[in-house]
Amino acid sequence: MPDWLVHVVVDDLPLNIILKDVDGRFLYVNHETCELIGQSAEQILGKTDFDLFPRDLAQNYRDDDHQVMRQGQPMTQVEPNLAGKVDRSVLVRKSPVLDPDGKLFGVIAAFSDVTAHEVAQADFEQEKFLFHTLLDHLPDFIYFKDRDSR
Repeated sequence: MPDWLVHVVVDDLPLNIILKDVDGRFLYVNHETCELIGQSAEQILGKTDFDLFPRDLAQNYRDDDHQVMRQGQPMTQVEPNLAGKVDRSVLVRKSPVLDPDGKLFGVIAAFSDVTAHEVAQADFEQEKFLFHTLLDHLPDFIYFKDRDSR
């Protein structure tokens, strides 16, 4: 597959994709990431998290990158993303990237917004709590049957 086609495919994914070198410099960002950060790829490439995000957030991102590179293992977690105009939760997967000789090259990160899922989960848990509280405190007996009256 031609390199240009790989770029077209990756750029069109509904995920944020970032590639950083071992020093934390951005080497690649896809279209979704540019939209999230609010800058073009040309404005982002060559910069580090410290150039783009508040210091404490950038330090968290950098610490995670170092952990992934040090351990040589992927990391997946849900974390807050406070860098944009809206607070959101993102599912992040970071993995070490090795060059063809097996030498550490950097980190690739793929993340997506899971805020709606997190909100729906919290709403569900609240409704479940209210339902169980109601059932536990009703003065009448309540039971459930299946289709066969069991």
